[in-house]
Amino acid sequence: MAVVFVALIGVGMSRILPPDQMTSWGWRVPFIIGCLIVPFLFIIRRSLQEAEEFLTRKHHPKMGEIMKSMILNWGVVLAGMVMVIMTTVSFYMIMAYTPADLR
Repeated sequence: MAVVFVALIGVGMSRILPPDQMTSWGWRVPFIIGCLIVPFLFIIRRSLQEAEEFLTRKHHPKMGEIMKSMILNWGVVLAGMVMVIMTTVSFYMIMAYTPADLR
């Protein structure tokens, strides 16, 4: 939804503003709109409640325990990293490279 929303803002801005204004200051407008939702996100975050399981947890692992767990489960960690890389590359190929290459 966020990508579609930003794309619609970009299309609207490019239709309203001439190219020289779009390159000089118009490209900043989506960033300003993005900054306007930050207070709303803080309000949402403050209103959320922690899960009961988290609140009643007695053991809080230290960094050493977390690193040991990551080393013992290196295959799962590596698979997760590969999936994130594949998702990121696919996203940028579809949303950034392809439209720029088609001009």
